[in-house]
Amino acid sequence: MKRSVKFIISYIVLLVVLAGIIQAYSHFSGALVQTEVLKYQTMEIADNVDCYFARDEIVHVAPSGGQINYYMNDGTKIRKGSAVLAISNSSKKSSDEERGKYDDIMKRLLAANTTTNSLTSDINGCVSYYIDGYENYFNPANLKSLKYDEVSKLNIKIENLTRKDCLTGEPLFKTVRDSGWYIIAWVKPESIGNYEVGNPVSVDFRGSDITATVDSIAEDGQMWQVILKTNRYYKDFADKRRVHVKIVTQEYEGIKIKNSSIVNEGGKAGVYIKNKNGDILFRPIKINMSDGEYSIVEAGRFIDENGKEVLTVEVYDDMLKEPKKEKEKKEGEK
Repeated sequence: MKRSVKFIISYIVLLVVLAGIIQAYSHFSGALVQTEVLKYQTMEIADNVDCYFARDEIVHVAPSGGQINYYMNDGTKIRKGSAVLAISNSSKKSSDEERGKYDDIMKRLLAANTTTNSLTSDINGCVSYYIDGYENYFNPANLKSLKYDEVSKLNIKIENLTRKDCLTGEPLFKTVRDSGWYIIAWVKPESIGNYEVGNPVSVDFRGSDITATVDSIAEDGQMWQVILKTNRYYKDFADKRRVHVKIVTQEYEGIKIKNSSIVNEGGKAGVYIKNKNGDILFRPIKINMSDGEYSIVEAGRFIDENGKEVLTVEVYDDMLKEPKKEKEKKEGEK
């Protein structure tokens, strides 16, 4: 009797262990089928580059030495004929105390003949107290002649001109026409296909973005020169020269899929979806854009080349991440 009870108990334990092993194996096998829950996302095609601002700007120098009395803050909008500051003759500054501070800047400015000794604005625009001496170098009329190898080596330093006193001939401020300005950058050959003259792009200044239009593109050695034109306001457009930006040439919304998950079945691009019953189903897809690694595809339904409505992937579908590996695995099990 005791042997019979022990046998029954051992048999039950064995069944429980076998059931656990089968369940664990089933779970483990399911885990090997790597899936990804599909989501609706935004994808960009963009270039992260150093760009340079080009503006119609005039540097105003001191007609005489003295104490400076400012009438306007940096960035203030001005009309033609508006007085920006005044100079009184009560300065105690010595004639050679800080003259050397602006020597390099003034050499570049005087050589380009881009200065005036007027203390009033000659244009409608805005006032800036920051200069670098490259005001004429980056003149809009000269942009197309600029070369990447030369520009990338420039040692550009922005000088804040605000101070108490000045000497004759020293820079005081600049006036900038704000009706339109330019951005010049260089991109790699593999990116130039994303740019087309006349097309709009978005320029992201680390959180603040503006819209610009592609004004011109030109090959420049191993790089491509891209010139953008805009009339949009950016708070530092008159003060800065070189800024690291993200130029977004394309932006799409849809379901984002890694390209390695896309397969071809019967001449149609698609992905494999695992339904609630665990069945693996093929779903055709329509790719709206791709950056080589990921693609944005239509959700729900799309119209194919024959004008037929096609059922495709949905948000929250469970997609096989590596369908090729799963196919090889199944063929090996046969």
